[in-house]
Amino acid sequence: AVVSTQSTGSVGMMWFNAAETWVDVRYSDDKSLMGRVLSSLLSSDDVSSIDTHFMSESGVLDLFLFLGPSPKDTTRQYSNVFGASYLPPMFGIAYHQCRWNYNDQNDVQSIDKNFDKYDI
Repeated sequence: AVVSTQSTGSVGMMWFNAAETWVDVRYSDDKSLMGRVLSSLLSSDDVSSIDTHFMSESGVLDLFLFLGPSPKDTTRQYSNVFGASYLPPMFGIAYHQCRWNYNDQNDVQSIDKNFDKYDI
């Protein structure tokens, strides 16, 4: 799910597909088609130019759009379709280290040293 919130409104989108899906987020100076659509829906010219590409290998795609207008409304609309989320168990609310965050080997070693330094 992707949510965009600004002072003029909020919109959400859920890409629903059972196949393996990749998400590519790219920052650019050009206003994409989605940026122009959001600018029109939100009556705003200051929509940032962040392009998000979803790529699914196969399967049927269901695309859900939630038009807000407020973040609370967008969340309510999402919950009406997919159900309300529940809190994870206490042991699941903790530090999470992702293997995709690293730039190079030096970055890994630096993070490892800081784990020791801060007793993580």
